[in-house]
Amino acid sequence: GLGGAAGGVGEGVVVGAVVAVNAGGGVYEHKSGRIVAGPRGADGEMLDALELMASADYGRLRRAAMADAADTAVNAADMPVSAPVNTTIGVVATNAALNKAQANKMAAAAQDGVALAVRPAHLMSDGDTMFALATGKSDADVDVNRLLAAAALCVSEAIARGVEMADGLGGVPSVKEIAAREMAGL
Repeated sequence: GLGGAAGGVGEGVVVGAVVAVNAGGGVYEHKSGRIVAGPRGADGEMLDALELMASADYGRLRRAAMADAADTAVNAADMPVSAPVNTTIGVVATNAALNKAQANKMAAAAQDGVALAVRPAHLMSDGDTMFALATGKSDADVDVNRLLAAAALCVSEAIARGVEMADGLGGVPSVKEIAAREMAGL
């Protein structure tokens, strides 16, 4: 999915993020800790992806889930668990004036936003990358630490929104499609 979020940090300074999400880990809403998307148990209940991936049974469970996917073109038994198939990539931007080191630090803080929303994040199967930019349109003297915190929060929120708004693909249902099925009693 593709999600965005923005917020002001005072004095007309804004931080925003746009993130394309195909995370390998589970996706969480950072404020409540609610699981937005992730692996499901046999009963359909959401599982804690971090706990599941750390378990000894993860490789077997993943291959079994892949084998059950109706539209897979890959022989799941031959697929390595660490195949690079996921990524969360995006940009965080501000209208504040930042120097190169500060912009680099904002990109690093954006990675913290990935870790707030995706658990676990930065797996071998992920290409998680965040870019940062600053337009310098605002001449306000804003605390860079506030920008860094806002960047992490915006990225986290953008990830959750992107997953919540996504459409299913390749036989894998989206969060909103699963919710619609559950509401319909299917």
